[in-house]
Amino acid sequence: MKIADLTVIFVIIMLPIIIVFSEYIDNQITTIKTDINYDRNLSTSTYDAIKAYQLNTINNEYSDLSESKIDDIEAAVNTFFNSLAISYNYEGYRSSVMKEYVPAVVFTMYDGYYIYSPFVNTVTGKNDSDIDEEYQNNDIVSGLKPYVYYSCRYKMGTNYDFVITYTLDNYITIEGIVKGNYVYDYGYLVSGISYNSVDNTYTYDGIVFSENDTELMKEFVGKEEYYYVKIDGTKFYYHGTANGGTPSTDDYIFEINASGAEKAQVKNTPGNQNKFMAYYNAIFKNKSGYVYYKEAYEFTNRVLGPEYNLGTLTVANVVDENDFATRGAIFGGTIQYSDSNFNSHRAEVIKNIVETNLKTAISGFGLYSKTDQKIDFKMPKISETDWELIENNICIISFLQGMSIGGKIYNGYSVCPNNINKEYVDENNIYILENGGVYARVNDKELLENDRILNTGGIYYPGILSVNFERKIDNRDDNNPVYYFPISIDNGTEKIPYYGSYTSIIGSSSVDSILNIDMYRYMNNLSGGDEETRTKLKKIYYTALGRERTGSYNVNNGLKSEDAKATILEIDGEHSLENNYFLKYYK
Repeated sequence: MKIADLTVIFVIIMLPIIIVFSEYIDNQITTIKTDINYDRNLSTSTYDAIKAYQLNTINNEYSDLSESKIDDIEAAVNTFFNSLAISYNYEGYRSSVMKEYVPAVVFTMYDGYYIYSPFVNTVTGKNDSDIDEEYQNNDIVSGLKPYVYYSCRYKMGTNYDFVITYTLDNYITIEGIVKGNYVYDYGYLVSGISYNSVDNTYTYDGIVFSENDTELMKEFVGKEEYYYVKIDGTKFYYHGTANGGTPSTDDYIFEINASGAEKAQVKNTPGNQNKFMAYYNAIFKNKSGYVYYKEAYEFTNRVLGPEYNLGTLTVANVVDENDFATRGAIFGGTIQYSDSNFNSHRAEVIKNIVETNLKTAISGFGLYSKTDQKIDFKMPKISETDWELIENNICIISFLQGMSIGGKIYNGYSVCPNNINKEYVDENNIYILENGGVYARVNDKELLENDRILNTGGIYYPGILSVNFERKIDNRDDNNPVYYFPISIDNGTEKIPYYGSYTSIIGSSSVDSILNIDMYRYMNNLSGGDEETRTKLKKIYYTALGRERTGSYNVNNGLKSEDAKATILEIDGEHSLENNYFLKYYK
């Protein structure tokens, strides 16, 4: 056979193969490009939801309360679906269409999480006029499922059967039978605090905290500057001129609500003076830094000491152990370090609880979705890097599945952390004021090497929480709303906001990368500068961390009784002082 004939035969055989293979390659490339594009769209929509949540909560002093928080989350969910619909341009941008491809949206919070997904409505009384038509009994609806806590149950012999609820930091709640008695207790676990009974002081990392240590906190609300204190996540401002002296009957304490309006005045009037003075003393004798280390010392001693004797608690004591990798005593070593047994186990508990419920929600999505019923909805594998974000941050986790992208069915997820929030006081989010009038991260090398820490002499904000940089609105004058930055300085002609250090906060070029991920360990091993400078930095940082955590909202900041709710919710337009966790120090 001639070579020309062989060539023709080769072309006849190979040309279809080449064409088919080329088409396959083109389809694969198109699929990969579409997959990447879908990932980008999902990430963008998740980011939009985070921004909506941030905008709703930053101005809202009540965003930590459950009802207000649910409203903020539902608004963020709506933003997510609207953004998703716009990205995919399905049927006139209707977000309801996109719900057919979203098996779950998860909001991980400080001590638990919400899942937004379809469920069977069980409201009875279908003809009840108060029930909206789309929420009738047995209808398939989408909404937030009940809050799930990061909890784990433990048993040790016959005298221990209890549950520990974990959070994103070292705050825990213990409830159940401990040493044969029912216990309901909560607080921050901090290793290494010592107590001196002679002068009633507490020492951590060489820094002494005395009951006489006080701070003055002050910030702008609109155009005016006010002294304030933060209690249960809400800031209370003093309106008057006494400033620590004897207040007049015209003075009052006020709050700013979600819309920026003044709310819930506590006036210094006859019959109301005890309430007023409690807030007044809390503002001008603010010792919340001291309170944090006092409470942490006492709680840690109860947990690890003879009262509860939980120092030997291990993963082996977990009921229905779920292959946790942590070994040894859960509360062993330096509890607050990021690589401690406590934090390793805490992260495993969070991952296990979130993953278990998510698998159920996503696998059951096919029962509710109107898409092709042959689609096998299942939870995608979340990377360890993303799990680390989830275990240590308030996040939104979104899932998108069931959409054909050519060569396969899309199954993607996106994790977006909320780094601007009031619910969680991260030890890495305390900023220190420099001599140059800007704020820097605590591990900015320049603070120690060039002694750039501002010698404030006790003036109000040497160390602040990063969220205080966010712009807010003052709507006390309905006709003249004012946007402002709380942390500003009045130079006589205008209010100039303090700024964050570009090289420290934005660029991170001046940040000490050694032990960067663990601020506790970094502070415990400070180097550079002289001893006086190191001590000054530690005092400012630890005080600010303690102050912000003491004043933050925790569900357990009251008691477990109905009286506890009175410490958090409003009663007759004012806050009750009954059993209040914070104000008890100022009565």
